[in-house]
Amino acid sequence: MYFYSTNIPTVLNQAHTIQGEEAGHLLVMRVQRGQVLTLCNLNGTVAIIKILDADKKTKKIEYEILEINSSSKDTKTQSDKVLFQSLLSKDYMEKMYEILPLSQFDKIFIFRTRYSVNNEANPINWERLHRILIRSCEQSERVFLPEIVVLDNKEELELQLKKYLPTVMDCNVNSRDTKKNKTSNSAVLIGPEGGFDDAEREYYITLGLGFNTMGTQIYPAWIAGLVSGERLN
Repeated sequence: MYFYSTNIPTVLNQAHTIQGEEAGHLLVMRVQRGQVLTLCNLNGTVAIIKILDADKKTKKIEYEILEINSSSKDTKTQSDKVLFQSLLSKDYMEKMYEILPLSQFDKIFIFRTRYSVNNEANPINWERLHRILIRSCEQSERVFLPEIVVLDNKEELELQLKKYLPTVMDCNVNSRDTKKNKTSNSAVLIGPEGGFDDAEREYYITLGLGFNTMGTQIYPAWIAGLVSGERLN
């Protein structure tokens, strides 16, 4: 398991500190003096550290860095995997954020469809979702935090759809001829609970998007992205 820290110093064998919420997570996990752990800033830097002191009262961790390594997304040999995910209810969004690091998607676009849940009465706490995502990345030992972009209007959505040409995962794909449609090997589009309406399907066709299905099994919208991501090239 990795532990998240926003700023990781590059100086080895000297005392450094972690405080506040980031130190609190270490303390909850009952770290002890002398314990060797892994820190990650979720931006490519991973450090092996040794705990020098852990103070629960002040929420302060002192440590030294034994080894540090950094990598860049620019060095990745495979293209980014992209998920277009329709906005879900508050509870389902939290579930989706918990499993996103397991899907290996690098970028996620959140957008609204006709059957998206109206969250005005129970608004989504995006800061809470961000914290959930960080914890899930720690547990799955992701080096990079997935980039999440909320698309506020149809113009923004169309721009990204034309750029990535995702495959639309649709339970009603059997009766549709999609052989002539351009389909991405690294991007998928997942609808809400209840799927798409006919107007949305026709809109995706006009953009040249291909359609596909995950078989006879019907998956909840919040987990469909994880399943489809495993099948991407």
